[in-house]
Amino acid sequence: MDAILVVNAGSSSVKFQIFGVAEAGALRRVVKGQVDGIATRPRLAAKAADGSALIDKAYPPGEIADVPAAIAVVASWLRQTQSLDLLAVGHRVVHGGPKYDRPVVIDETVVANLEKYVSLAPLHQPNNLAPIRTLLKSRPHLLPLMVALIRRRLKRTLYGQGTGRHTGAEIVALGTRSIAAIADFLGPKPFFMGGEPTGADATMFAFIAGALCPHFDTPLRTAAQRHENLRRYVGRMTARYYPEVGEIAGCRAAA
Repeated sequence: MDAILVVNAGSSSVKFQIFGVAEAGALRRVVKGQVDGIATRPRLAAKAADGSALIDKAYPPGEIADVPAAIAVVASWLRQTQSLDLLAVGHRVVHGGPKYDRPVVIDETVVANLEKYVSLAPLHQPNNLAPIRTLLKSRPHLLPLMVALIRRRLKRTLYGQGTGRHTGAEIVALGTRSIAAIADFLGPKPFFMGGEPTGADATMFAFIAGALCPHFDTPLRTAAQRHENLRRYVGRMTARYYPEVGEIAGCRAAA
């Protein structure tokens, strides 16, 4: 059966679907499954199009210790149980950056560009790229596609929550004012609520690191760079939670 494989590899799970391709090009899903609990309590589960279970199997943690191992288990199971002639593979990537906002055929240049955004999602982007690299090397005849996080409904969503109702200049003014207010609230404190991080820091770190991202030359990045305490804050959070990365958003890890 001619088929398309769609994969979404995250930090602790690998989700996949198989779509059969009819002669007229119509698609119908034939398998949907996932491996979750990677490295802790791995389990492979998959269902057929009618919802019936095809497999529900637990594995020892050491047998599926990382995402590549999970992908290998899925690939082995598919080869043993499904008669497939893969035409293409699609993979969701969390950050496409300014270059990619829609599906694109992947080659080494695209992968190299996507690697630039690892600092924006250090727990997800590397796992998104790992199976793509594997496919490029092991199955070069396949057509690998990357589906970015951007959705067609984005503009409608932005309008609904308010941002899309403003002009570009108004958005910059609002964002610049908000960044200044955040910097004023942080002040000289190491974390937003005092001497130790709280749930507020989980949100603010993501926001500030995104605003400071050196891959996007925007007015909001310029506004964020004016506040040295925000740059030190990102370095502090990086040192505490991502010391192996060393740097996020151009801010070096430092306590």
